[in-house]
Amino acid sequence: MNQADTQYLEVAQELREQAILTENRTDTSAYKLFGKQLSFDLTEGLPLLTTKKVFLTAIIHELLWFLDGDTNIKYLQENGCKIWNEWATEDGELGPVYGAQWRRWEDIKIPKSEKEYQVLKEQLGYQEIGSFNSTDGKLNGAPVLFRQIDQIADAIETLKSKPEDRRIIVTAYNPAVKPTTELKPHENAEINLQALPPCHMMFQFNTTPIPYEVRQEMYLEEAIQRFAEDATDEGNARELALAELAEMAKTENTTFDEVLTHDYSIPAHYLDMQMYQRSADWFLGVPFNIASYSILQMMFAQQVNMVARKYVHTFGDYHIYENHLDVIDEQLKQPQYDLPTLRINKAASIDSYTIDDFVLENYKHGPVLKGKVAV
Repeated sequence: MNQADTQYLEVAQELREQAILTENRTDTSAYKLFGKQLSFDLTEGLPLLTTKKVFLTAIIHELLWFLDGDTNIKYLQENGCKIWNEWATEDGELGPVYGAQWRRWEDIKIPKSEKEYQVLKEQLGYQEIGSFNSTDGKLNGAPVLFRQIDQIADAIETLKSKPEDRRIIVTAYNPAVKPTTELKPHENAEINLQALPPCHMMFQFNTTPIPYEVRQEMYLEEAIQRFAEDATDEGNARELALAELAEMAKTENTTFDEVLTHDYSIPAHYLDMQMYQRSADWFLGVPFNIASYSILQMMFAQQVNMVARKYVHTFGDYHIYENHLDVIDEQLKQPQYDLPTLRINKAASIDSYTIDDFVLENYKHGPVLKGKVAV
């Protein structure tokens, strides 16, 4: 048994026993409940379900696509990922979905005073793009200011400079581009609305200082390897490593903690993350989403030199579609295996990762279980 499959299957069983059949925007009815939270310790392995095969390559390609700010499915199709095909225009456009909101959230302001105008332009990076006349005549020729917000870059910078901040949040839910139900998804995309509103709509980071004793053990694990050739045994290697640390602190007239940070780049914080998902397809989408955001958290931790720890996944409406009942029942019968591990080669920036930087190790899993997507 493992933490991912155990929690996932408990909720699947809950849905089978307690959920009520309801209608929704798709052509397929679903058994639904509301309000659930799962929590995963990423130090114990990647929460990639083992009771069925989950295709990690598609998950990573989609995540890289999000981070690139792309909203056209061409990249996904070229890499064998077809999950967005049903909602795109003929040209592959989806409108301003996840990538657009993460990397270039559009913001327009009409300043009401000269002071506001100056602050917006000089301190917050807005540019004047035109003027506005209100219908009531109160505003004539008022300047219109515009900027794009890169929420991913802002989150990384804040984690580096102010890790204690409680406002490190990235959101994809933007009422200004929410699609209308009067149009089909591709028709919404054609007029620069989202083909679909985001299901996994917001995530927040939290940091916790790592105790000095734990950081010292991190250093010692690395240092013992360096001293292994010159030491008589592992105990002697540990003594040599501790002596090195003490000598450096003495030489630089600083604390051990500062030496660990500045000379050895030993992480000083745990990085936790919580994601809120407004709508969750338990069979097809949720295994994908859990793994995707766990990997995203690991990438962030790597970029800001922290240790990815707790991933919390919070659900609003969670459901099993009526045509997935048989296959979810089949999954409930499958044995569980130990969670795999994911090794990520550190890229120069969050924008520089490629599919080759991700190496999945020891993934033992059940059969491929298929279900039809509800469009």
